[in-house]
Amino acid sequence: MLVLAPLRRFWDRLRGPLRVDDLTRLSSLVTELAPLEMRFVGRTLWHMVLVGVTAGFIGAAFFAILEWLQQALLEDFVGYIPLRAHGESAAVSALEHTSSTIPWLVFIIPAVGGLLSGLVSRFVPEVAGGGADYAIDAFHHHGGFIRRRVIWAKPLASFFTLG
Repeated sequence: MLVLAPLRRFWDRLRGPLRVDDLTRLSSLVTELAPLEMRFVGRTLWHMVLVGVTAGFIGAAFFAILEWLQQALLEDFVGYIPLRAHGESAAVSALEHTSSTIPWLVFIIPAVGGLLSGLVSRFVPEVAGGGADYAIDAFHHHGGFIRRRVIWAKPLASFFTLG
């Protein structure tokens, strides 16, 4: 409300014809509001940059772990080389790969991943389902409290499911 009061006073004065002293009042209004607003905007911009960089690093790490799991489990252990888009790099190309594929492991590895993900969700039931619905429920019904183990169990269940 403190920010809106000077704007309301200026608007009330501006209802008549525009004069030169109205422009000086406008400049004084801008300088009156600028320190408070720039401090807020600067802090908000800093928080946006910090959240964006942190989320970018976490997303890149998540993707790198998933790529490593695919390389270790599917390509090295099972011998299955998935198709890749043109230009996408792979540590070992399909032409250089010499081991044969073990077909029954292609079905077993995802099933084991699903079982491990189910085991994680058995001990930490909050990881089942999406993350947004749990966060909204925690905010509205539990005072914003989320158990610490959920923070680590949710990505672990995702690695088992996707990897």
